[in-house]
Amino acid sequence: GPFRANQARNTDYLLFVDPERMLRSFRINYGQPTSALPCGGWEAPDSEIRGHTTGHLLSGLALTYANTGNEAARAKGRYLVSQLAALQARAAGAGYNPGYLSAFPESYFDRMEAGQPVWSPYYMIHKYLAGMIDQYQLAGDGQALDVAVKLGDWVDWRTSRLPYAQMQMVLGYEYGGLPEALANLYAITGAERYLAA
Repeated sequence: GPFRANQARNTDYLLFVDPERMLRSFRINYGQPTSALPCGGWEAPDSEIRGHTTGHLLSGLALTYANTGNEAARAKGRYLVSQLAALQARAAGAGYNPGYLSAFPESYFDRMEAGQPVWSPYYMIHKYLAGMIDQYQLAGDGQALDVAVKLGDWVDWRTSRLPYAQMQMVLGYEYGGLPEALANLYAITGAERYLAA
């Protein structure tokens, strides 16, 4: 029927998307070489929200695997998780705080905390965190939980050091479903720091 046809079309598209292009901005952000062509639109190299589509892709692949058992979707998700985990492990060497994972510099958060113009960096963090949680829960990728825990620890560190008034200002910037993702991470790990964050 039409729903099955739509599911098949969506699966085909998710498998069509080039993971190297999705990883390009992340690799550049961590000083790693890449020969992949840049994406355009909101994923363009100069976009302040580059990288968020990779988070959506992680979730889409996990949902597709959970609903169809498509092994290619599972394998592609695992590849993306492994590559992002390797970049996250390079955070300190790239000049970032431990656990940071993004396709843009951590200085975007400095700008936000100073009340300067920046698009919505926590929205992107939500997409990565939610994608990793989906990969863990729906596709059984244990490495994805490790990445999520480290990123959740980074969010906890970044936000817990801010005075109340400054945190309220930060919440004036779009942050997507980050509270939900942190609550989900708490539900998985039992670590109350994520619930507090």
